[in-house]
Amino acid sequence: MLRWIFYFLLLLVTFLSLKPRMEGLEIEVNDKLGHGLAYFVLMVNGYLAFGKKYQFRMIVFLVFFGVLMEILQGLTPNRETSFFDLLANSSGICLGWLFVLIFEKWIVQLLKKLKISM
Repeated sequence: MLRWIFYFLLLLVTFLSLKPRMEGLEIEVNDKLGHGLAYFVLMVNGYLAFGKKYQFRMIVFLVFFGVLMEILQGLTPNRETSFFDLLANSSGICLGWLFVLIFEKWIVQLLKKLKISM
């Protein structure tokens, strides 16, 4: 189940990253916080979905995914590539990885209580 959630989140982040920005209709939020949070959630879910065995592959995959999204944003109308967005993405990945390393035992117990398979 967590793998399906991970794939859905990847699609959601892809859509949000590549949809053209409409002038005047955007709600002002902290863009870097949004990037960091999105990749934090991807890392936590990816780690739990694919397990500790694949943690470094997940980190590398998400960093490359973030780079790809930033490159493609440069080709999207009203969007631009940003090194600082990439830095926020990578920070979210690192914080997500540390979060799971610290709280993995409790997260696994919670998932078992909720009967969510890993």
